[in-house]
Amino acid sequence: MKKGFFTTLFSALSVLFCTTSMACSNNTKSPDEPSTPSDNDKKPGVRFKPFDYQLQTTTLEGKVEGMSDVKDVPELVWVFQDAVTGEEVVTPLTVSADGTFHGEAKMWAPTRCILSAGEQRINFFVEPAAHNAVFINLAKLKAKADTSEVFGFGGPFTLTNNELLKLPNPRMLLQPVMQQAKGMQPAEYKKLLLDTYQKANADLIAQGLSSETTLLMQADWQQELCIFQSLQTLAALNGKKDFKEYTVPEGYYDNLLAYGIGKSVWQPYTVMNNATLPILERLAQENPAFQPQVDSMKQQPIQKARQAMQQISDFKPLTADELNALQKDAPNFYDTVAAKNAELEKKIADNASKGGYRVMAIAPELTGENIFKSIVAPYKGKPVLVDFWATWCGPCRRAMETIKPVKAELAGKATFIYVTGPSSPEGLWKNMIADIHGDHYYVTEDQWSTLLKQFESQGIPTYVVVDKDGNVKAKHIGFPGEEVISNELKAGM
Repeated sequence: MKKGFFTTLFSALSVLFCTTSMACSNNTKSPDEPSTPSDNDKKPGVRFKPFDYQLQTTTLEGKVEGMSDVKDVPELVWVFQDAVTGEEVVTPLTVSADGTFHGEAKMWAPTRCILSAGEQRINFFVEPAAHNAVFINLAKLKAKADTSEVFGFGGPFTLTNNELLKLPNPRMLLQPVMQQAKGMQPAEYKKLLLDTYQKANADLIAQGLSSETTLLMQADWQQELCIFQSLQTLAALNGKKDFKEYTVPEGYYDNLLAYGIGKSVWQPYTVMNNATLPILERLAQENPAFQPQVDSMKQQPIQKARQAMQQISDFKPLTADELNALQKDAPNFYDTVAAKNAELEKKIADNASKGGYRVMAIAPELTGENIFKSIVAPYKGKPVLVDFWATWCGPCRRAMETIKPVKAELAGKATFIYVTGPSSPEGLWKNMIADIHGDHYYVTEDQWSTLLKQFESQGIPTYVVVDKDGNVKAKHIGFPGEEVISNELKAGM
């Protein structure tokens, strides 16, 4: 798993967009040239309107149809990301004997949510202080039927929610073509992305969905284009350290600028809406024409609150002056951010007295296989688990929780080492490791890349098991389970 921008856009519509009536024009434009929508097409509908952020209690209720026994119903969980803190809000939905369920959560604005029903996961919108309902056909759910047959919606976003069930995850539009992009130059790469978008857009329009759902899907896809068309993405894909190694073709960014993702009324409704500012900041590094959108977004109260929360997430408490400025510039969000800041200050104070972990180091000039040898050399005599992780990696943290019983069982018999690099903010790392018992190494960027390359890993978490004599006995890309780790460490004793 690679780091994104702390986790992404729309104003002008692009190629192959048809009018609100969905009647296609014969005047097809080139992939580079966005079409110009009418004023009606630009405007969101009744439900898709600019946000007025207010923290309100939100209700989700519904019914499992065709149920005779509650035990037959898989676990139902309602999840969304808080618009300010970025934290996941998880609400289990308990099903009653009559098949009904009800859940409540605090929400700032209309929000894209996830509902998990056993193995099925769907995306849908919920509006605060409104009646939001979802209906589940249990027989169809058990038969693993298409989601459009399993689920149905009521409430403010009924039409769009039901139509979204028929559509693919917008985040999967461009990822499947990435292998084709290896070795490409910018012009060819852009054409690949826009051809993919153009075909998907044509297929979308052919479905005859509502203009709101169509516009929303296009906004999501254009957001993806802003991520993938970045030359930094192409450079990373081809193993280049600097996007400046590429010669930028004239007009390369014109379509992305035309989308106006920082100004769009659709932006708050997109899947990656919380990442729009970091995406624009990244593009501005490549082309200063994006900087006005960056500067404009940074003045929004919601963005000021998010920037404050990012500082808190990096374990850097806000000063009194910063809190006062936030109260003035973003009063709706002040209480929430101030409470999180107070929690951080307490946690930092508590961490100062914790034990069970050590901060270790290797020489920054070490290169090649000497890096790993230097890390594991002091631990001969006991088997070692080396865990390559990062502060932003959710699967890494979840695996650390899962493996705690193994660490307790093998305490004093095995050593647990944790290695990370500069993608983890150092201040955040120093405070997080107080809750992760073991020895911790913070290596340089080059050393981190060398280590992952040595073990043929393209992502994290990555695990390496070393026996008591210092020999590498196993490696895993992704968490293999606590039983596997336990058995391998015991075998290395």
